[in-house]
Amino acid sequence: GEGNKCSMCKNDNKYLNPQYRSISTLKNKDYITIPRNIRLNSKNKNIGIKLAGLLGWYLAEGNQIYSHKPKICGISFNLSINETKYAEEIKKLAIHLGAKSVTVFKRKMRNTLTINCFGKEFAELIVRLGGKYSHDKKLDLSIFNWNREEHIKLLQSYFLGEGHFRRGEYTIKSVSKELVRQIKLIFNKYGISPGYNTYKSKNKKRYYSLILSGGDISFLKIFKKYPSKKRYRVNNDYIFIPITDISVKKSKMNVYNLEVEDEHTYIASGISVHNCG
Repeated sequence: GEGNKCSMCKNDNKYLNPQYRSISTLKNKDYITIPRNIRLNSKNKNIGIKLAGLLGWYLAEGNQIYSHKPKICGISFNLSINETKYAEEIKKLAIHLGAKSVTVFKRKMRNTLTINCFGKEFAELIVRLGGKYSHDKKLDLSIFNWNREEHIKLLQSYFLGEGHFRRGEYTIKSVSKELVRQIKLIFNKYGISPGYNTYKSKNKKRYYSLILSGGDISFLKIFKKYPSKKRYRVNNDYIFIPITDISVKKSKMNVYNLEVEDEHTYIASGISVHNCG
């Protein structure tokens, strides 16, 4: 935990009324609370379903095309060679959103399908909303104020590009830690709490991933199998995650308190926490 207190609740009928407790008092079967409603001040509150859909594909499979660096002239998408249905969807979305021209061609040697979408203003908009390179991809903060339909479309496209089903669970992965963290926050907004993991591949590249059960992924309505139920509780304001194991690690480090006017509370790693003392 980051801080001496966190928002938690006892495992009884009062779990809908969380209170701040000292971390030292937590026990197995207590609940940690994650706030659902994250709102930011933004003028750009309705972005459109089509742009949300294409942005999801960009976050999963997109790269920039340069006329000469640093000038961007388009966006390129790389899919599996048999994903012609999704290539056509990307092409239609790009043209609707202002791409001047779109080319689709197969790379049989690489078993890939490449969609090149040209247009300076079109490309700059996508990059502004989703970041540039794989490690630096992240959501523009205005996206947190999109409506439910736009968020679903964004996540649908992203999962179609990056999602995998294995051993009864759905996973997505990215080399961008910030992007994975932000996607988790959007899921939290709608009462869904994905598991989180980080690991290194054989080539020592660091990946960050989210793991969702069938009950979680049914929210997106894109996969046929929804095999398992949620393992946590939800109300209009919070997600309640049960504590299943507690371990203590001793180390020497600097710790800090944050203080703002009125409420001395904040969110650390997605969890509601409170200053000590």
